[in-house]
Amino acid sequence: MAPISKMKVTELREELLKRGLDAKGLKADLVARLDADNAARSKIQSDLVQAQSVEQQDLLAQTNTAMATAPETADAPETEPPSLVDVAKVTDAPALPSADLVSSTLTAKEESAPGEVVPAATADAPENVSKAASAAAQQE
Repeated sequence: MAPISKMKVTELREELLKRGLDAKGLKADLVARLDADNAARSKIQSDLVQAQSVEQQDLLAQTNTAMATAPETADAPETEPPSLVDVAKVTDAPALPSADLVSSTLTAKEESAPGEVVPAATADAPENVSKAASAAAQQE
């Protein structure tokens, strides 16, 4: 864009209309209006940059404080990963079937005649699963 003082009246009016400003008056009025709008936009831009800089400084200070107060990971005691039973308790997920239940199901399938339908688990399977989960939790 050319310097405002060098613009023609029609160009000044077009620019004022683009910005939603009044486009009526003499060239001197139009130039003054555009200059004032440019100054206001410049101030807003400067304030925005300053606000972002302050926010970034605050965030940096918070991060530095958090890092300074955080315990060192090398000094932290090592912990074992949670067992499947612990995960099931936290997530409310059903526990995995016990090895006995899986083994008995496999044995039943192996002993069945070809084409015979064998249930995947017995009627007391949920009870076996909860017993297995309780037993595993007690072992830990």
